[in-house]
Amino acid sequence: MKEKHQIEKEKQLSLNQDTIRSKIFICPAKEDAQKVFLAGTFNNWALMPMTRLKSCFHAILRLKPGEYQYKFVVDGKWLEDPEAKSVQNVFGTANSIVSVD
Repeated sequence: MKEKHQIEKEKQLSLNQDTIRSKIFICPAKEDAQKVFLAGTFNNWALMPMTRLKSCFHAILRLKPGEYQYKFVVDGKWLEDPEAKSVQNVFGTANSIVSVD
């Protein structure tokens, strides 16, 4: 018979796994793009390198449910995600929005 502590630990692990979701971000940068990063409220706007695929860059993040703002940084230029909804930020430009269920 499992001890109460072990059962509680397993329940918490199960809850944690249920609340974290994988989210794929895709940046359709030009072929000549050299450095592409992802930054947002999910990582305190720190620049996170994205991986080049044939015609785009991508990053996979594990996020808790909620709404996050983000941008791509392509060769030093901050850009919105053309495929996402956006919201105006304090700088008068727009941030992209992603919802994680």
